[in-house]
Amino acid sequence: MKLGCAAGAVLVASLVVLSRAQTRVWHDSRTLWEHAAEVTPTPMVLWFLGLELKAEDPQHAAELFRRAAELNPDYGNAWYEYGKLAHAAGALSEAEGAYTRAVECMEQPYVARVDLGVLYFMTGRREEGVRELRTAVDEVERGGAADRQGRPHMALGMVLLEMGRRAEGVEWIRKAAGFGDMKEAAERKLRELGE
Repeated sequence: MKLGCAAGAVLVASLVVLSRAQTRVWHDSRTLWEHAAEVTPTPMVLWFLGLELKAEDPQHAAELFRRAAELNPDYGNAWYEYGKLAHAAGALSEAEGAYTRAVECMEQPYVARVDLGVLYFMTGRREEGVRELRTAVDEVERGGAADRQGRPHMALGMVLLEMGRRAEGVEWIRKAAGFGDMKEAAERKLRELGE
């Protein structure tokens, strides 16, 4: 009986020590994903760690997204996140390649298509940009969007305004105002335009 109690006490003490050690390792989601990346660096784990780091260390996050995409070349979300960070860093050809690959792989390609269209527009390929944005709008309108639905409409409207095509631009911004995600921004822009 005494031996059983002693063994039980040792077991409980060991579990307390182990749980305290794990609590130090996993005290927040970042440390959880860092630990997971050390133990099992799968594309999904690297992607989640990249999401945790992208605000405070975008360079490291970009590397994680790139590695996730290399491990799984069909991981559209990794390509998309890598493209956004490359774009923000001014690496436009890398961003274009990543966005293009994301469009090919993502379940809802309109998300990456919007950023690809904006990138084309910003780099002087205006008609290509408009074409990508119109395709993104078509995808949303055919029901290929679960979230951020008004973003393609708003982006297309803003690009058309920039090109001097006011009537078309205003029309698309009005459509964007019909989506919850863009309602406030679109209405604000329409007021600015006196519409």
